[in-house]
Amino acid sequence: MRKVRKTLGFIISSFFCAILVYVFLIAVFPPRIFLSPYYILAVYFITGLFLLTFDFVLSRQIQKINRNRFFQSIQQWSNRKKVIWSVLLITIIVALSSVRPVLDNINDKRILQDAKQQFLPITYSVISEAKVDRTLVELQRTLKKLRTEYIEKSPDYIIKVHLFSNRNEFIEKTGMSELSVGGTLTLAGRPPEIIIPVEQESSIWNNTLPTSTPSHEITHVVTFEALQLKDIILVPRFYIEGMAEYESLKDFRRFPDRLFKRIRLAFYKNQLIRLEAIPTLDIKDRNVNDEDILLFYRLSEEFIRYLIHSYGEHKPWHVVRDVGQGMNFYDAFKREYNKEYSVTFSEFLGYFY
Repeated sequence: MRKVRKTLGFIISSFFCAILVYVFLIAVFPPRIFLSPYYILAVYFITGLFLLTFDFVLSRQIQKINRNRFFQSIQQWSNRKKVIWSVLLITIIVALSSVRPVLDNINDKRILQDAKQQFLPITYSVISEAKVDRTLVELQRTLKKLRTEYIEKSPDYIIKVHLFSNRNEFIEKTGMSELSVGGTLTLAGRPPEIIIPVEQESSIWNNTLPTSTPSHEITHVVTFEALQLKDIILVPRFYIEGMAEYESLKDFRRFPDRLFKRIRLAFYKNQLIRLEAIPTLDIKDRNVNDEDILLFYRLSEEFIRYLIHSYGEHKPWHVVRDVGQGMNFYDAFKREYNKEYSVTFSEFLGYFY
């Protein structure tokens, strides 16, 4: 009976460990690999083999330790001190867990000072100052990072940020699609403006994860700056949205969101003809269905991710910079990637599916 329980426990533990491993591998490999039954069986087999080896080695080491007089004396001593050590361990864990929020709070105050010089918040209803400040901090955080990496000389202007108390008010007041979570107004030669719902306020003891919207919209701003404030339609929207999606989801904290979107996209593999048409969609067209719009954003992010992993982090921005300097997008793309845009996209579909 003991052997049956041990075998059953091993099967169950192997299954759950394999799931954990598989989840992280999904983020690395394309669907054509991670949806393969052979791949799934290989992950389960390797995980099971690892657990068997680990259990065998660990049990042997534990037996040696238990027979060692030195460790036996330590065990006897620790048994008498268990309460003290437990309290000390809990104290250390609590202390360490509070360090990061405190440091984040101090850093956010510094970022907020810069944000108030960079952004002009405009509200349309009663919104707490804490929520406004949190939104400005998230915008400034990404703005500074992207400008440092991709903009040689940061432009000197104030960015208007139109803030709404929630997504419902945002959709009602702007008339945007119900799928919209934010927007960026870019008119050639004029400073860009951002239109978004506010973030939830946070504190040292309530450090909620911000949405990806501020990072997405501020990426549009920096892309516009890389174009030297020229008409943003010079670059295909599929490419523009892919860059914004990639930047807003690249943080490790966005891993669950990124994983979910990739899995959803994986099951479009039987619709490649339709997928090839998705990049040319006019997503502002009211006749385009919601499913295609969501697919547009998911596919654009994966395409940019593919370009970055295959050719380098800066390449998408180099293309935009070249367009800002007067080149046609498709010529700029070929210059940076040594391939036609359409060929590269077809290669991406072959890689992904």
